[in-house]
Amino acid sequence: MDVCLKGTSGRKGEFVMSTQRIFLRLSLLGVLCFSLMSCATKKYVAGQVTPVNQRVQSAENRNKEQDKQLDALETESSKTKESLADVRQTVTGLDKDLKATTDTAKGAQSAASNAQSAATQAQQQATDARTYASTRADGLQHTIENYDKFKLTQTVNVLFESGKSVLSKDGVAILDDIAQKMTSQRRYVLEVQGFTDNTGGPSINLALSQQRAEAVVRYLTVDKSLPLRNIHLIGAGSASPVADNKTRAGRKQNRRVEVRVFAPEADVTSADAQLR
Repeated sequence: MDVCLKGTSGRKGEFVMSTQRIFLRLSLLGVLCFSLMSCATKKYVAGQVTPVNQRVQSAENRNKEQDKQLDALETESSKTKESLADVRQTVTGLDKDLKATTDTAKGAQSAASNAQSAATQAQQQATDARTYASTRADGLQHTIENYDKFKLTQTVNVLFESGKSVLSKDGVAILDDIAQKMTSQRRYVLEVQGFTDNTGGPSINLALSQQRAEAVVRYLTVDKSLPLRNIHLIGAGSASPVADNKTRAGRKQNRRVEVRVFAPEADVTSADAQLR
């Protein structure tokens, strides 16, 4: 029985050992298969991943190149913006200069227009001055030519009593009126001519006519203060009768002193003003 047990035990041991060797071989085979499968998988994966990595790397390279290009574009864009800013600033300056030039041109045009207007006005004034001077010269020449020419403006008769040279009240009134008018005149001439009727001799009548004229002049100069230089007198006797000496009324009209008032033909006031 011991022998049987030994035999049995020995076979069991061999069986176990045989089994272990099988398992070991199977394990090695599994590991080998796994290794083979793992190698195959790695190769497969490597074959699949490598192109992807290459594409990724290529994409990354392209991205880097694009980044560089973008950086370059951004740099160029910045430079362009700066250039545009400079251009805008230059344009703004040109606009200001243009506006200033336009304003200057407008000012110059306005000044030229004002100058033209002033020149036209000055020319018109010169023309007016020449016209005025010519007219004034003509008028002044006419005034000078007629300065010593006088015209008769009034004649009055102062009557006297027969054989007398004394002024009557009516005669004084007539002379007062003449003296008042002469005070407002700057230049005048009075001609005083004494006359008689034909009664009496020529020498007596001549002396009496002179006395009558002197009586009139004396009143005008002494009593009325008229300048003697403006008065001329003469006694004409019975010459130049104005009425018939055959009648009483006629002889009364002939016993007279004629006072003739002469004034310049030219306006003395305007002539003096022009001569100044």
